[in-house]
Amino acid sequence: MRATGTFSVQDFTPTELAPTPGTPTAVPVGVATMAKQFEGEVTGRAATLFTAAYDAETGSGGIEIEAGGTHRIWFDYEIG
Repeated sequence: MRATGTFSVQDFTPTELAPTPGTPTAVPVGVATMAKQFEGEVTGRAATLFTAAYDAETGSGGIEIEAGGTHRIWFDYEIG
């Protein structure tokens, strides 16, 4: 079975978060709280912490959980 749907971002609020110990990175890292509303065969809402590093990479990605419980992540990207 597969259920599909869309989501819209209901709220996106940048926040200050300074984890201890700090994690040094080559580019600035942003953190925000985000509320999403899901519609379609999947309905509901989610509250999440959104993290991002600002760089020149573009692309997309996804996360999949297989029937046996294995979590897979994928990226489609270009640098520069």
